[in-house]
Amino acid sequence: MTLLLVVAAACLGGWGLVELLWSNPTTRAAEAWLRASIGTLSGLGVCSAAFGGLLLAGQPGSSAAWISGFLLLPLAAASSFIHRLRPRAEPQAKSGALPLGWMLFFCSGFALAALLIYEHQRALPDGGWDAWMIWNRRARFLVRGTLLESFDHHGDIFESYPLLLPGLIALGWTQLKTEALAWPAALSWIGAVLCVVVLSSGVAVSRGSRRGFAAGLVLATTPQFVLSASSQEADLWLASFVLAAQISLFHALQLAGTARLKLLILAGCLLGLAGWTKNEGTLFEIALIVGLLWRHPAGVSAQRRVIDALVLVIGAMPLIALLLIFEFTYGPANHLFVAPEPLVSKLLHRLVEPARWVQLIPMLLRRLVHFQAWTVGWVAAIAAAIFLWLRGTPFSLIGPAVRSLVLVWIGFTLVYATSPYDLSWHVGHSADRLLLQCWPSVLFLLSIAWPIKLERRRLQASNLLRNRNLCNMGVLDD
Repeated sequence: MTLLLVVAAACLGGWGLVELLWSNPTTRAAEAWLRASIGTLSGLGVCSAAFGGLLLAGQPGSSAAWISGFLLLPLAAASSFIHRLRPRAEPQAKSGALPLGWMLFFCSGFALAALLIYEHQRALPDGGWDAWMIWNRRARFLVRGTLLESFDHHGDIFESYPLLLPGLIALGWTQLKTEALAWPAALSWIGAVLCVVVLSSGVAVSRGSRRGFAAGLVLATTPQFVLSASSQEADLWLASFVLAAQISLFHALQLAGTARLKLLILAGCLLGLAGWTKNEGTLFEIALIVGLLWRHPAGVSAQRRVIDALVLVIGAMPLIALLLIFEFTYGPANHLFVAPEPLVSKLLHRLVEPARWVQLIPMLLRRLVHFQAWTVGWVAAIAAAIFLWLRGTPFSLIGPAVRSLVLVWIGFTLVYATSPYDLSWHVGHSADRLLLQCWPSVLFLLSIAWPIKLERRRLQASNLLRNRNLCNMGVLDD
């Protein structure tokens, strides 16, 4: 009961944070779902970050759980009070009935994915290797108060991993007073559902419920999505934070003034939580900041781009500070690239070695094509993006997001190129997870960009057919 109370308070506080920063009133059901899902995601993330920070500062686990759970709750009260003072918005007229066919497809696909996740978790209640070796193990160290001591005795590369998922697991175990396997499994379900809901509602707000259900269906039926959720890995949580940040940024770039700055702060906060989830999250932060600063055809002034990037950094600053404190004070050095030779010369040697690139590029292309044995996934997405670009689809509002994903994969490629490990093992065991981290954002961006040309052509074809019918009836002259 105490765990449910803490989680409910964290989710309610996250909702209050989103409502304060997303200032315009909600008039559509899809937007209400979007805000609620992002609020739940951010509330759980901030709760975990506060809990982990308090534990590292020496706070007892029980009091740290209560403090972190109720940290954002005053924001919910403030948000409710502010909303009462605002004039009520006129509800928007419904554009049409819900697409029952797509709802049926979506529910069927999601039910199949849920069944597969359940069966996998029954067979492997400890989750996958990552869950057992990294996330759940570090949660046990947090609960038992031996995390920092473990850094001195275990010289593995996972010690520098941030603590968002271990913090959530440890918070639950602290409240339950037992290290129950059901809690990490429940968190994997929560992360999977939030990822699908954020994507579906985010697309539905801008492109209608039909495309929202379609995007959610594609994500839920992705084999790697099912595998990651059932294995209790942190990749879906990272993907959810990145996706929520991309959606917030997309809406922020359509606004001006204070409303724009508030949503940029929210996007920065979500990116900060991504950085506290996995090391790759920091790369997403840097890439999106560079994507905002990059000049693009929309003609936004340099001053505007710099202000947007600075506000984004301000939103992420509390989580960046927590991550830096952890990495430089508590976390050991990352031993991924450490070798007997000097570090810089070793990295440069691997980077300029032609044979390494000849081996690496085909491996990455093979993983791209056979994304968890699902060939139609990334290949179809890249083909659709190329088609839209060749057709002249305007990318001004999603340009920073697109550029950030390109930069992220350039960064991933450079990490592989300089890795001291066997490339076939390294790429084979991690590339699908990296692709999954970007996959929900890719689905969102394609869903936003795709209708622009096609709906116009469909409307023109419909009008042409209508005029021909009227001509045949003699209503219009040829």
